[in-house]
Order: sequence, then C-alpha cells, then structure tokens
Amino acid sequence: MSPWPDHRRFAAWAGLCPGNHESGGKRKAISVRKGNPFLKSILVQAATTAVRKKGSYYQAKFNRLSKRRGYKRAVVAIAHSMLIAIYYMIRDDRQYQELGADWFQKRSPESTAKSLVKQLQRLGYTVELRAPQA
Repeated sequence: MSPWPDHRRFAAWAGLCPGNHESGGKRKAISVRKGNPFLKSILVQAATTAVRKKGSYYQAKFNRLSKRRGYKRAVVAIAHSMLIAIYYMIRDDRQYQELGADWFQKRSPESTAKSLVKQLQRLGYTVELRAPQA
C-alpha cells in the first residue's frame, strides 16, 4: 500500500471517495467520481452482498444510511467503508474483525438514550431518566 500515503488517497484512486459539490449554497447532484472501474464495480457488488448478511456491521450501517440517502448512495458508502477496511487490513497485515450489528448501540449508549428521549418528547411525553440500580 506504499503508493498511497493514506486511506483517503486510496479511496480517491478507486473512485469511491465522497464528494462535496456545492456552489452558492446549492448542493449539486453528481454521480461517483471516475476511478478504477474494475475495483469500483467489484466493491459495489461486494457491498450489495454485504448489506444482505443478517446481523452484520455493514447491514446496520446500511440501514442507518439508506433512511436518509437512499439505496444506491448507501451501497456506495458501504463500498467506501469496505475499501477503507481493506486498505488497513493489507497495510497492517491484520484479519478482518466483524463489529456486529449492535456496534452502533454499544458505541455511545448516552447519545442513543438522548436521541430516544428527544423522540418521546416530540411525541408529547415527559421523560425522566434514572440510572439502573445494582
């Protein structure tokens, strides 16, 4: 992986890096950038398969993204995540470690609780949180 100093340049070479196309406060819809067409198509196919694996990290991430961004953009984002994981696996000579579907809940339980409280308050409920007793 020595030709690429970091994962961002590797993703740009593959054509799977996120873009920021904005002018005058208006966001422009544009397709993914040009890059290695063979690697890009293989990664998108792998991402499509990975999001169908029940109980996986990529399926959980896809479900979170597809709500806001849509199916195709979410699949390209998963392909980007897979590419970054592949970069670090090859560079550091490590095995893939599955984080699991519940990784997002485990990562920040405080922010999850805060989000759920906000949802209940929007519905008109009054919520009081207490720490569980041992």
